[in-house]
Amino acid sequence: MLIRQFLIGFLVLLFVASLIAGLWYGTRLEQLTIKNIIVIGGQTISHEIVKGKTEAVLGGSYIGLIPRRFVWWYPHEDILEVVKSIPRIKNPVVERVSGTEIKIQFEEYFPYALWCDEIKTDECIFIEDTGYGFSVAPKLSGDTLLRYHSLGLKPLVGTSLLDKTKLTETVRFVNLVQTVQGFEVSTIEVDSMEDVFYILNDGGEIKANLSIPAEIVFANLQSILEAKEFTHLKS
Repeated sequence: MLIRQFLIGFLVLLFVASLIAGLWYGTRLEQLTIKNIIVIGGQTISHEIVKGKTEAVLGGSYIGLIPRRFVWWYPHEDILEVVKSIPRIKNPVVERVSGTEIKIQFEEYFPYALWCDEIKTDECIFIEDTGYGFSVAPKLSGDTLLRYHSLGLKPLVGTSLLDKTKLTETVRFVNLVQTVQGFEVSTIEVDSMEDVFYILNDGGEIKANLSIPAEIVFANLQSILEAKEFTHLKS
């Protein structure tokens, strides 16, 4: 009985040792080890930065046994998260290409406007043309980009100021009043009722509503400006 138990124990240990040895050597095969990282996408984002951060994630091993570079168990989600953390990267995708390669593909966010906490403040975030806030904006970046302020809605990265259609309408109106009337809009303020206030550089203000198309708002403005009692408002 004792000999039988000893044999069973020996066989179990032998099996475990064989399994560990198999994992050790099998997960270190050259043809199953990630050696190359392909990076595609972006215009201003450094591919070397993406590769460097990915290489860092691939370093080390699981429980000191299985390399993180082993292609079948590579840390896909960890790589995806670290790539997402790189400023301006949009919609990243990580996939295995072969036994030795993975591919990282992404788009890039481009600043379309500023979403600011207050009308006159440097506390702003960048938004893209969909209204989505993707990155904290550095100070003094408001000279070239249109500024937005939302009453009751704090600008936070990962949230949206407006939907793309409404955001586009506000920009169309700004372009119309600038091109035709010569008015320079510095800030656009919106509230929860979708009222919108176009604040001019000279201190004036034009009020409208986001439910009304830009062309109609502009036509109404032109009618007002053409009235004799308002001719002094023209630029």
